[in-house]
Amino acid sequence: MTLTETCNLNDTLKITSDSQTQTIFTMVGASVLNVVGELICEHDSIFEIKYDSNFTSTMDIILKDQSQFNLFDDVVFKTNNVIQYNESIFTILAHHHIRRFDMNTIYLYNNSTFKIKISSPFFDTRLKLRIYDNAIFEMEEGNELLTLEDIELNNNGSLIPDSINYMVFLNSFQNSSLFIKPNATINSIHELHFNQNGFFQMGVLSNIKYLYELELRDNSVFNILNNSTIEKAYRFYFNENAFFTMYGYSSVLNSENLIFTGYSKIIFLENSLVNTTRNFELNGNSNCQMFFESKFNYVFTMYIRDFSTFIMNSSEITQVQNYIIISGSALFEMNNDSIIRNVRQIKINRKNSKFEMKNSSFLNSSSIEITNGTFVLNINGDRNGVNSTNLLCKNNGTFEVSYTSFITIQDTLMLDSCNIITADRTIRDLPIFFTNQINSIDFTFQSLSEVDLAFSVNPIQTTLPQNTKLLMGNRLLRLGTSNKVFCHLINMKSDYSEPYCPCDSVNCYITPLENITSILLNIDTSINTHQKYDEVEEELDIESVAIENKKISFYKTDNFILGVISHTENLVTDIKSLTKTVLMVSNQSFVFQNVVSKSIYSSENGTKFIINPMCKNGGHFNTTTQQCDNCLDSNCIDCSYNSKECLRCQQEYYITNDSKCVEIPNCLLKRSNRCLKCSDGYLLTENHCQNVSSCLIQTSNGTCQICSLKTFNFNNSSCEIADEHLLYTNQNNIIACKSGYITNSNNCQKCSDLYKSSEVCENGRPTKCEIEFEMNKSGQCEHNNCSDPNDENGRCSKFYDKCTFITNSKCLECYNNLILNNAECRTNYDLQCTNQSLVSCLRCKDAYYFNSSTNRCERCDSNCLTCVMNMTYCLSCPPGFYISNNICKTNSELVGICTQFISSGGCAKCAEGYYRNGLDCYKCDLSCSLCNTNFTCLTCNSTNYKTWSGDCKSQSSLIGCDVNVTQYGCTRCKEGYFQVNTNECEKCDTTCLTCSFKRSCESCLSSKVLLSSGICVTLSQITKCKEIINSKCNKCSFWNAPSLDGTYCEKRAVWWVILVVVLFIIFVLSILVIVLIFSTKRILKMIHTKEQEKTTTIFGMEKSNVKFNSLANNICVSSKELNFNSEIEEIPVNTETKIVFCVGNMSKNVLKIQFTTTTQIDKFTIRVTPEVVMLKKKFACEFSIYLKPECTCRINNTICIVSKNLKTNVENINEIIMKGITSQSTRIDYEELIEESKLGEGSF
Repeated sequence: MTLTETCNLNDTLKITSDSQTQTIFTMVGASVLNVVGELICEHDSIFEIKYDSNFTSTMDIILKDQSQFNLFDDVVFKTNNVIQYNESIFTILAHHHIRRFDMNTIYLYNNSTFKIKISSPFFDTRLKLRIYDNAIFEMEEGNELLTLEDIELNNNGSLIPDSINYMVFLNSFQNSSLFIKPNATINSIHELHFNQNGFFQMGVLSNIKYLYELELRDNSVFNILNNSTIEKAYRFYFNENAFFTMYGYSSVLNSENLIFTGYSKIIFLENSLVNTTRNFELNGNSNCQMFFESKFNYVFTMYIRDFSTFIMNSSEITQVQNYIIISGSALFEMNNDSIIRNVRQIKINRKNSKFEMKNSSFLNSSSIEITNGTFVLNINGDRNGVNSTNLLCKNNGTFEVSYTSFITIQDTLMLDSCNIITADRTIRDLPIFFTNQINSIDFTFQSLSEVDLAFSVNPIQTTLPQNTKLLMGNRLLRLGTSNKVFCHLINMKSDYSEPYCPCDSVNCYITPLENITSILLNIDTSINTHQKYDEVEEELDIESVAIENKKISFYKTDNFILGVISHTENLVTDIKSLTKTVLMVSNQSFVFQNVVSKSIYSSENGTKFIINPMCKNGGHFNTTTQQCDNCLDSNCIDCSYNSKECLRCQQEYYITNDSKCVEIPNCLLKRSNRCLKCSDGYLLTENHCQNVSSCLIQTSNGTCQICSLKTFNFNNSSCEIADEHLLYTNQNNIIACKSGYITNSNNCQKCSDLYKSSEVCENGRPTKCEIEFEMNKSGQCEHNNCSDPNDENGRCSKFYDKCTFITNSKCLECYNNLILNNAECRTNYDLQCTNQSLVSCLRCKDAYYFNSSTNRCERCDSNCLTCVMNMTYCLSCPPGFYISNNICKTNSELVGICTQFISSGGCAKCAEGYYRNGLDCYKCDLSCSLCNTNFTCLTCNSTNYKTWSGDCKSQSSLIGCDVNVTQYGCTRCKEGYFQVNTNECEKCDTTCLTCSFKRSCESCLSSKVLLSSGICVTLSQITKCKEIINSKCNKCSFWNAPSLDGTYCEKRAVWWVILVVVLFIIFVLSILVIVLIFSTKRILKMIHTKEQEKTTTIFGMEKSNVKFNSLANNICVSSKELNFNSEIEEIPVNTETKIVFCVGNMSKNVLKIQFTTTTQIDKFTIRVTPEVVMLKKKFACEFSIYLKPECTCRINNTICIVSKNLKTNVENINEIIMKGITSQSTRIDYEELIEESKLGEGSF
């Protein structure tokens, strides 16, 4: 169905097909269709708008059931919304432009597809997208004016844009994806939100110029592929297991905030770059890893918090303007050759937070502050691992140092309540800290050996902790008691690491570092001329050598050559426990264990004397034992094995035939048992000096060894006149003669006498002929008859017609306009040659090439425009062809493998699964899905995954993955495996249960303990440990307890034992106090009783003859009444009268007894002694009762006995009658006075 004119429809338009016929509705030829309603395409129908047509729909376009809607060039398209279902396809295919395109929202459902392919950049429109249920919106070409306004992706929806202008807002849910195509550019993106396994990927060489906000949650993934760039970004926020990967050479050039939290993971691969970032935050168990020269170029502040991990592997952080803060049990780890430069301050806060440096990493920071956290320096080798201006360790901060690296502090070191732990380090290594000054020293220390803690430029003046000392003018702080100082040699120029070196102490050692293999020492000071006589020289250190006043330690090096220059003839040498391989060589001699030798070789197998070993004090040097045996002859300094036969005498003696030492007369120079030079007029004969005229030196058998003059030649053991033409002789034969002569060992013979017409000869033949003679092929000189030589070598050769240059009888160049052909000069008849030389054609016409075998220009293959070497080796092709591997091909060979052709021939863009090389397309490797070379895959096929090196490997070969392996590899490894190369798994060491690296365990098997170094050890390897639980020592032997990290047992008091001891002490003290109190009371009571017995009579009732009368309340008395007139008739007035009265205790308890009166009486006073008495059971007390009448009266009153039971606290009273009559006195009882009235007074 075709529409070619204008049509207005006021109803819904439905395009449908049946099972036999497909309906195709086409608008062409400036047709117009206005639909006031919906347009519905269903059942595989097709709607096409072509060439100048105009379509308008006031409502929606609905595509169903694999139907298609196609827009072509120069059309007008207006509608409300496009809604697609069930694999329907909407395609915009315009090579030039679309005149107008108005649309509100695109809704894509159920595997439907919306494609835009517009070559023209003039497609200025704004679109809203809703992409659901595996639907796809794809741009096959970029359009810099297109804006995607409001985008929602859900349930595996995919958005695949090419270059566009602006993306405003995107929300992604449920496995939906955003793929930015390779080489695409997006000018601006405002907000991107990915949730529920969302996926965002920037293709190779893609570019986002500005991205305001990117948020990923719920296992969502963001990949920036190779060479892609985000030029500027404001905020990245990754949460809830989000995954961010930057691939090779990708970059984020300028960003404000990068925030990762909630188990998020970040990976920076080879040469990826984050150029400028204001804040970088790693929170909530998140993990960041940098690999293969990836870089942070500028960061304002980095926060690593809350169990998060930041790991650097051969990567670099160039500048951190503010802080790197590690807190909340977070870990920052530097591995391999990682570098951090220009950091203002690193803060390690809170317990279990850790900053760890390993391998060959390096840190440069203005300040390092460790507050209750841990800094681990685990760098092997004598190298500077940290460079800082200031370092502060406080509040139980911990500094762990393993191996031998050191820290340089340019200004101040402060240790305030700091814990320092070292391993694999001794005083033979460099000091841990090199600093300008130390302000405070307050630390605890754990080390198995003595260690040099710090060197300070300024003398250390603070109070020292226990077990430390200062050396080298209070500038070297040592943990230990030794006085040995090791000066570390850093090169063969005698430069040292320590500024106080070299030192002149008797305990000072020159210590070459590992990279030094040889040194040359000048030793000119005697061993007894040390400057400090008050020093106590300690025993020579292990792995050391002492040579005179110099001590050299080979502790840090091996396979070493020690050269010594000295004016001292014999250098006193000592060697201590030297297992290293050392060769010592000197211009003088070493003296060690009575052996003198110019060279000593020492190794773990012992010491050997190499050059001329001799015994210093005489004797025989035993080569087997390398020791000296004494000789029997006193003048003998070297003798045979049995010490009886002398082999070498002292200098003035020689050895006789019977092996005795005899003095040599007339000898000036004596060495090694022989006379080497006799006095003037004497020659040496049989070790004697004899006078001989012509011979300078004779042999022992009387023949002359050296004649007196050069003109003599030794022949038949006599000196004779030599040949006058000789140059050199060895006294036995003539070695060389003058030019023109040759030697026959005895004489010099002239060459011309031996070889006719020769001038020079050698090795049995002439080498140069006389003038006018030349050498023929047989090597003989013959006369030269050539008067006009034509050969360049001066000879007469064969004549070549029109040849201008002949060498070795061959023509090499012809006259002009002639060419050399088969060694002859011929006229050039080759019309296809455009540039002719004197030798051959230099350039042929197009479509021809020069054939060197025929020496002519021949025609190229018909497909070649130009060629070289042969007819099929093309250099260029005619129109319609393209060149590939020097073969011209047509575009027909690219059909199916090229998606965009070049009009002149060749391919501009290859199909998926092919890569472009030159103008041709080649199939990718079978393992690739996309590739850019035969060896480089961009993405792998569905059965392979991409390794960090770019290779595609079978997913089935990846073992140890805890999730399904995808094209991107493995994101999480099983227990017992660790992640390598960002997406692969490798099995942990057999001792590990889980690990982060091969030999860095995170947890161990139940029977092993995890150490801080990441190594699992057995129970037997942890001293005093008795039980292991969860990879930690859980129980130790008595009086020991596991450390905080459970890696070792430490001395710790047992609380209940202390409690028992304290309680026992308290119990004993209490007993002692009780006994003391009881004893004191007893004593006081006894004292009181004794004192009381002086004034009080207490007695046992059973032993008394006093008859007691019982009263109430268990009281008994000696009488039931007190009669003061029982002994006297009248009681005197104003005078005390005494009566004795006994009171007894008949109860079972102690009673307190005292007396009192019932009423206040002023006629008499009464006094009782004792006033109070304590009476035990069956005891009585004798009371003295004193009565003093105040006037004459009759007494008949009662007195009370008060008794108190001290056990029950019950008080009782018994009354006793008291009687008495006083004498008459002037003191009248006022009660007896009677007042009478006076008579005569009163009223009447």
